Amino acid sequence: MDTVASPPASPPPPRSGAPSTPRPTWDRPELFSARPVEPPYGFITRGVRQGCSREELIARCRAPEPHVELVWVPEFPRLLPPAEVPWLLDAIRERTYRNLRYNLLNGLGLAAIWSTLAGLYYLQGYPLPLLAIIVLMMGIVPVVQPAWGLWRLKRNPDAYTREQASILRYQMWLGTRQPLATWVLCGAILLVGVTQYFVGIDTSIRAAGLIKDRVHEGQAWRVLTCALLHGNVFHIGFNLFALLALGRLVEMHGHPLYLPTVFLFSALCAGGASYWLTPATSVGASGGIMGLVGFLGMIGLRRRHLVPRGFLKSIALSVALTAGTGLVAHEFIDNAAHAGGLVGGLLLGAAYVTRRPSDPASLRLTPSRLAKFAGFLSTVVLAATTVATVWLLVAQRHAVR
Repeated sequence: MDTVASPPASPPPPRSGAPSTPRPTWDRPELFSARPVEPPYGFITRGVRQGCSREELIARCRAPEPHVELVWVPEFPRLLPPAEVPWLLDAIRERTYRNLRYNLLNGLGLAAIWSTLAGLYYLQGYPLPLLAIIVLMMGIVPVVQPAWGLWRLKRNPDAYTREQASILRYQMWLGTRQPLATWVLCGAILLVGVTQYFVGIDTSIRAAGLIKDRVHEGQAWRVLTCALLHGNVFHIGFNLFALLALGRLVEMHGHPLYLPTVFLFSALCAGGASYWLTPATSVGASGGIMGLVGFLGMIGLRRRHLVPRGFLKSIALSVALTAGTGLVAHEFIDNAAHAGGLVGGLLLGAAYVTRRPSDPASLRLTPSRLAKFAGFLSTVVLAATTVATVWLLVAQRHAVR
């Protein structure tokens, strides 16, 4: 199970006298369209434009709901986040404070609910480490995030507010292209997951899971098919959530064909590490997902002048949370697979991510012909593996009958 931190803020401007660096695509003014000529003030909420007066715009930005996405004012030629308008900063800070406080109270309620449920399940015999993971993800993290935001807002309100504007810019840039490869890969995992529930979780794991004795007997294909299987609905839910977040980043910072290559290679590295280092049966896409983390980490390391400030720290936090979770619940989590997948992603990142892109302001990698071929080949292999896994599960169900 992997957690993904929110995209961080934009890099600070260069120091005086330092050579100017082209602004990355996500931080350029042309990311947003030109403002309307009339009326002079207005805002966009839920995708709908609405004109207003200056006073109405301030009041709207101060209100917690509905959320103001972008505004236009006479001082700027384009639409822009409200926190980038100096005279709207006070209103934005008030709204941000109220939202964070609401999220904190809501998080405390979730923590109480999940802790109570975990206590009840513990009395019924459920393992404590597994319950601790669920409470951490569903209860503790929703408390820590707004609490940290409130502390930062109080410590440096202007910087925190502008950082949120940078995050909005980055997120809107991420949304300029649909992550088709990510959706296809998620669909493959979901198809196998539905088949698992049709044939039975235990039956499916016996059919295609990474059972080390079966691999030793010659069924080496289990090293790959196990990456499409999961142990329960929480397992597949966490992995799909992580894959959706990380896959989009890989596609936007790289190329859609990088995703199948990184996932497949990392899944194979994860399966190999699990086979050699742990005796227990293993299933799950976490190894391939950790490969995406490693690949993005290499992007953050070699393209640090183009990615948002704190990007690499965000990736490191994901690794740290995954490692910490693995230490707490080592009986249920294959740490060897996670480590193997992470190393696989780092290796591919070292091969694919160059320090000096052809376009100094472009975050996107330019794939070579060999990289494109590897992507097409990986796509074919993953598609064939999905079909083969479903066939193995259905065949095992008929054999049990």
